[in-house]
Amino acid sequence: MSYRATVTGDLALKEGVTKEQIDEIIKRGREVFDEVETYEQGNDILVSIYECQENYWEDECKDFYKAVSKYLKNGEISFRGEDNEVWKHIFDGERWQEYTGKVLYTNPTVIASEESPTDDGEQEYIVPFAYERYGHIVVRAESPEMALNAAEDKLKEMSAEELDANSEYLSDSEEIDREGVLRYGDGSLVPDWP
Repeated sequence: MSYRATVTGDLALKEGVTKEQIDEIIKRGREVFDEVETYEQGNDILVSIYECQENYWEDECKDFYKAVSKYLKNGEISFRGEDNEVWKHIFDGERWQEYTGKVLYTNPTVIASEESPTDDGEQEYIVPFAYERYGHIVVRAESPEMALNAAEDKLKEMSAEELDANSEYLSDSEEIDREGVLRYGDGSLVPDWP
């Protein structure tokens, strides 16, 4: 199946991958994506993938993944389709999985507005608040400490959809963040706060 999509991603290579194997990964990658390059980050060698508004062929991607997985420690490739649908393919060292997603825009900042003074002298403010959630994560581990560490790692990687599915809001947990950043209605910061 073919879609128009913007594609970006990075694949971390295992230690000991040879120059010839890297060249093969790049060659195979360029058969599927516009740009495939390598770069170093710390001790890791990463393969950077980029494609802009070309056809994304699902079968070609799967063939590429199968061919290069043996050289990868982990990786993630993100897609934005022509209809603004978003999804990503994540390699965890053993298998590739597809995650669908939604773009969630938060923390708006006014970049332009038409001033509209009120008759009552009141000023509009943007006030931060928090609303806590509580949930459970199922993990397999050899000890309670290892289970906590595995759950923490899993929690950091959870998408917003996974968090929603595995947790609920705590009743009466909503509160105003009195130490947070307070802004005027136009988005500018309230000076000397808190």
